[in-house]
Amino acid sequence: MISPLEGRPALREAGGAALLLLAGVLAVWGGFSAPFLAYDDAVHALEHRGMASGASWRDVLLPHPSETYFPLTILSYRLDRALFEGWMPAWLGSWAPGVRAMNVLYHVLAAWILWRVLMRLGLARGAAFLLALVFAAHPLACETVCWVSERKNALAGLFGFLTLFAWLREESGRWRVALACGCYALALWSKPSALGVLPVLIALEALGLAPSGGWKLKTLRLLPIAALSAVFAGLGLYGHGDFIVEPPGGSMFTAILTDAWILVRYLRNMILPTRLSAVYEIEPLVSLGDARLWLSLAMLAAVAGFTLWAARSRRRALLGWLWFAGALGPHLNLVAIPYPMADRYVYIALPGFFLAFAEAVAGLWDRAGVPEERRRRVLAALSGCGVALLAGLSFYRGFAWRSVEVLFADAATKEPRAAFARYGLGTAFRQAWFDLKDRPDPEARRLAEACRLRWLDEWEAYFEAGDVERMVQRQAVALELGRQYLEHGRRDLARGSFERALAGAAAGREQIGARAEALAWLGLLDREDGRLDAALARFDAAIEMLPARDEFRLQRAATLRMRAETEEPGPARAERLKRARADLARIPGGSPWRAAADAEAAKVGAE
Repeated sequence: MISPLEGRPALREAGGAALLLLAGVLAVWGGFSAPFLAYDDAVHALEHRGMASGASWRDVLLPHPSETYFPLTILSYRLDRALFEGWMPAWLGSWAPGVRAMNVLYHVLAAWILWRVLMRLGLARGAAFLLALVFAAHPLACETVCWVSERKNALAGLFGFLTLFAWLREESGRWRVALACGCYALALWSKPSALGVLPVLIALEALGLAPSGGWKLKTLRLLPIAALSAVFAGLGLYGHGDFIVEPPGGSMFTAILTDAWILVRYLRNMILPTRLSAVYEIEPLVSLGDARLWLSLAMLAAVAGFTLWAARSRRRALLGWLWFAGALGPHLNLVAIPYPMADRYVYIALPGFFLAFAEAVAGLWDRAGVPEERRRRVLAALSGCGVALLAGLSFYRGFAWRSVEVLFADAATKEPRAAFARYGLGTAFRQAWFDLKDRPDPEARRLAEACRLRWLDEWEAYFEAGDVERMVQRQAVALELGRQYLEHGRRDLARGSFERALAGAAAGREQIGARAEALAWLGLLDREDGRLDAALARFDAAIEMLPARDEFRLQRAATLRMRAETEEPGPARAERLKRARADLARIPGGSPWRAAADAEAAKVGAE
C-alpha cells in the first residue's frame, strides 16, 4: 500500500489533505445536524448586533463593553448566513450545520498550515504531517469544531498558525514581519486569546529557530507584534468587563498555584482524552501546603524533564513546552473569568505539547539503535493505531454536542461539583418545561411538571457546587428559584432563595438590579408575615438602588398605607400617608403600573 505521503508530490498533498479533512469530519459528525444550541449560539451567531438586518461595518468593527471583540468571527457568520440560511433550514431544520461545516473547513486549514509550520521548524514531512493529523483528530478539538460559538477559536487557530508560518519564512526583512503582523491581527480579530501566539514568537526568537539576526533585529521584529498585542489586550479587557472575576483562590498567588493543577489536568486530557467535559470544576489551591501543588509540580517536572532529556532536538522540545505554556497564557487565570479551564482554551497550545512529545519519541528511537526501515514500519503502525484511537474518541465526543440537554447531562455526570454544569442542565429542563407546560394533553403536563422539578433540583445543586462563588449568574438563578417557590406556595424556600440573591454575584461583584429585586421580594414576604417595618426598610433600600422602578414605589406605598392603618390618627400616620401619595404620584401615566397605582391611590385617599 502506498502512503499518501509517498510517491509524487501532488498525491502526497492530496492524500494528506484528505486525511486531515476526514479527521475534521469525524470530529463534527455526531453533532453536525443539531440546531443552534441555547448555550451562547444565539448570542454570537444570531442575535449579535453585527448580525442584525442592515447592520453596518460600524456595528461589527466597534468594540462594546459587554461582549468579546471578534469582528472577523462576526463577518464569517454573516458569510455563513448568506451561504446557508436560504436553503439549509428546509433540509436540516436550521443553518447551524452549515456553520459547523465551515468550522471543519477552518479547523482542517489550521491543521494544514500547522503541517507547514512544523516542517519549517525542521521536522521531516511525515513527522510534521503526523503531528498535524493528531491535532486535527484530537477530541480536545471537538469543542471548537462542534460548537457554533467557538468559530472564533477555529479562526484564531488558523490565523495564529499562519502568523507562525509567515514568521518562519526564510526571507528576512520588513515584508516577512508585515505579513506576520497582518495574520496576527486577523487572529486577534477572531478571538483575543490569540494573544498566546506572541509568547510562541518570542520563544522562536530566543531559541534561534526563527531566521537569523542579532538581538537588536529580533527586538525590532517583535515590536509591532507587541504593539498589536497591547491594543487587543486592552480591547479584550474592555469587552470582558462584565465577566472578569477574582483569580482562583482570590489572588494572583493562588491563581499561579491553581494553574499548576490545571496544567496537569490539561496534560491528562491530551494524553488520555476519555473524560472530556464542557465544564470543569476546579478547586483552587490556596496555600503551599496543599498536596495537589507538590503532586502537580512533580508531575509537570517529570514529564517536561523526561521529554527534554530524551528529545532528539532539545531546542525543539523546549520550544514545544514554551509553545504549550505560552499559548495557554491568556487562559491561565491571572485575569480571570468564571471558567478557569475548558477544552477550547488549549486549542492553539496543543501542537506545542505534541512537538515536545514527538521529539522525545524520536530521541528514544535513536537511542534504541533500531534499523531505520524497521523503525519506520513500527512507528507507522503505532502512529496509525494512535490516530485511529483519537479519531474514534473524537467521533464519540462529537455526539455530546447534539443538544444542550445531552451536553450538560454529560458534564454533570463527569463533573458533578461544577456549578455551571448544574446550571446548564437545569436551564435545559427549564426550557423543556416551558415548551410543554401549555400543551392540553395530560401526558405533556405530567412531563412538564417532571421537567420543572428536575430544573429546580439542578439549580439547587448549582448552589451546592464547589465553584458557585465564581458564577456570574448566581443572583439571577436565586431570583428565579425564589419566584418559582413562591408561585408554588413554598414560602420558606422562596425566602432562602431571595436571601441568596442578596449575597452578591461572582467574587463579591454586586449586581444592583438583582439585589434591588431580591429586596423587593423579601419586602413582600415580610409584609405578608405582618412585619411591616421590616418590609418598609426593604423597599426603602430597593428604591435607593433603583429609584426608577415603578413597582417598587407602588409596593412601598401599599406598605405605608397598611402601616398607617395600624396607627391612631396623628402626625406619624399622616406622614406615612403623605409619603404613600408621593410614591404613587411619581408613577407616570404610561407606566404598566399606573392602573394599580390609581387603585392604591383610592385606598390611600379613603384613609
